[in-house]
Amino acid sequence: MKKNGFELDPISLFSHELKTPLSSLQLGLSLLERDFNKNKNLIPLLKEELEYLIQFVTDNLDLRVLQNKKKWLELKWQSFDSLVEKACSSLNLLAQRENINFEIKKLNSELEVFIDSSWMFRVLYNLLSNALNFSVPHSSVIIESGLDKDHVFYCLVKNTAYEPIDSKKVFDLFYTKNFKPKAKGAGLGLNLVQAIVTAHKGQIKADTKGKETVFYFTLPQSRQLKKSA
Repeated sequence: MKKNGFELDPISLFSHELKTPLSSLQLGLSLLERDFNKNKNLIPLLKEELEYLIQFVTDNLDLRVLQNKKKWLELKWQSFDSLVEKACSSLNLLAQRENINFEIKKLNSELEVFIDSSWMFRVLYNLLSNALNFSVPHSSVIIESGLDKDHVFYCLVKNTAYEPIDSKKVFDLFYTKNFKPKAKGAGLGLNLVQAIVTAHKGQIKADTKGKETVFYFTLPQSRQLKKSA
């Protein structure tokens, strides 16, 4: 297994990660079938298991694509703000459930970046869902983007977490830590984020100060959004 590459663990580890949530779903559905009214409180737990399964399988498939395709980016000029809005909208229900707000900060007029929009959406989605899952309730996830002092495009995602992260290990494949009670993760999402940003010739890093966690990445090509006439 490669710690920081795209290579996945043997299929046994993949199977192990699937076994527990699948067993939980099977048991929960059996109990609901036996007595729905008595066991309907299990539904939110079963939804969480299903969400974990979907995310785990999606991240695995995406990592396989990165492994097997030599050229997999389709780069075009894209409004970054529209991607941020799309990612926040996709995660709005999760944010409401966790009692967390999104706070979007733009330090420059609307910018375009030269990216593969589908893969960059995955970067934003994974960073924001990670922030939501490990934030304390009634806090905010801040998404800030713009040009730094050297006129390089950057984006940061900041949240207030239960515990500080290990900034040296957080992008490692299969690295997990329970920052939050009952929070689940297979340790694939942030490795995928790093792989995508690197493929765009950008850089990404994580930092922590107290309970404040920041993920910060840069992209090499940006320009002012061209307004249509």
